[in-house]
Amino acid sequence: DFIAGRETSIGLEVLNIISTALSKTKLVELDVSENALGPRGIEACKPLLASKETLARISFCNDGLSAEACESIRDLLLFRGANMPTSLTHLRFHNNMSGSGGAIAIADVVKNSPSLQLFELSSTRCGRDGGETLCSAFEFCPNIESINVGDNTFGIESGKILAQVLKNKTKLKYLKVSDIGLEDEGMSALLLSLGTETCTNLIELDISCNDLTYEGLLSLGLVFRNNLQLEKLILDDNEIGSRGSMRVARAIEKNSKKLNHLAMMTCDIKRNGVNAICDVFLSNNKKDDSSNDNNNNDNNDKTKVLLNGNRISSESMALIQDQYIKSMESFVEFGSF
Repeated sequence: DFIAGRETSIGLEVLNIISTALSKTKLVELDVSENALGPRGIEACKPLLASKETLARISFCNDGLSAEACESIRDLLLFRGANMPTSLTHLRFHNNMSGSGGAIAIADVVKNSPSLQLFELSSTRCGRDGGETLCSAFEFCPNIESINVGDNTFGIESGKILAQVLKNKTKLKYLKVSDIGLEDEGMSALLLSLGTETCTNLIELDISCNDLTYEGLLSLGLVFRNNLQLEKLILDDNEIGSRGSMRVARAIEKNSKKLNHLAMMTCDIKRNGVNAICDVFLSNNKKDDSSNDNNNNDNNDKTKVLLNGNRISSESMALIQDQYIKSMESFVEFGSF
């Protein structure tokens, strides 16, 4: 946000001056977020983007990037040649208007970045074609640890493609695929892939707002069984209902020692679904006690369970309060119902 409010010609000149100066340094990280960077803005950054072999981490967030601007970024970052690898480890795009065309262009960069560890392309209005092309590109990223492609309209097929390419990504820790239209079919394929014995290091999984029902969660138990470090699961805004909640409970039963955040807000869950979640945490806590594990009373060590916006009547809430919540205060922190 360092050219805000300036006349376009002045802003472009500032970008060029700064880029030319920085091109003489051994720059490792560049964040040009919060700037109005159209194709001309990207061209003004050419002295920097097209010359730095040391550049490893780049962020383009809230820049209003178009597909054309993303094509310019691709051409500059691949300055060594289309088949020569970049040095990128982190590449972030958030809140742009680049659409599928932008994703297709950036997919070329992803394919040529074998050292890539963190990638984000969220809230960019990307549709099916761009989503499928981008998801396929992760095949060439053996070191990927974090992927965030939330708030786009990828569709079911992208979920299937992700399922295939992530099977052997043994370093993957953070996956955010919220609100990309995977539905039950795409999610079923993805969870089955994440539940394989080669994918074992997942820490955070965000699958919220994907038009899921309980059927899409069939393989969630495999994910918990094989990812013993899983700490955070976000399922908000899916119509999984109480049957889905019970399926989540059965998955958690397989392994919940590391889980410290479970979000199931606005999921059409009724009292019996809440009971299932409470029962599994009570049961697992008793198992921990019998194994002489410490029963932590520090708020920071509690599991946070968010169930706001579900179909729980005031009468049911009172029963849940008496039956469960009071006895779980030492190890579970419930959000507002």
